[in-house]
Amino acid sequence: MEYFNAPAKVEGGKLPLYISKIIGDRLKLIPDGQLVQIVIKDRKRSKRQNDYYWSTIVPAIQEMFKERGEVLSSGEIHEIVVSAIWKHTKVVTMPDGSQLEMRETSTNLTTKEWAEKMELTMAWAAQHGVVIPAPFMDEGRLPPKER
Repeated sequence: MEYFNAPAKVEGGKLPLYISKIIGDRLKLIPDGQLVQIVIKDRKRSKRQNDYYWSTIVPAIQEMFKERGEVLSSGEIHEIVVSAIWKHTKVVTMPDGSQLEMRETSTNLTTKEWAEKMELTMAWAAQHGVVIPAPFMDEGRLPPKER
């Protein structure tokens, strides 16, 4: 199977003209009857989302634990957030047949999924008396281009 990659951002239901031309030119080279697959991908979490999480959410939760006598690293806070708050885990069958529940990576979450996880985390913190400032206070959410 031959692989051709032409990543582009859809705007107004259309691809940029130069990408449309590249794809059109490429399609002319494909023999009749050949199957073509188009893959639509969601964007992974943005740098802005990641920065907000690590600079605002994690330290706020870290401080909450510290006030209660638990001094935890930012990595440990992230483990708690992903495993206990988000419940972003999977079950793996070990070679001996036993089952192990482990944390899934958060790296592959889309911008939408990441925003939902941040909101869930902020709600959890609020239940424990910690108010985490919303990102981009003028809107209270991520700007539309980042969602």
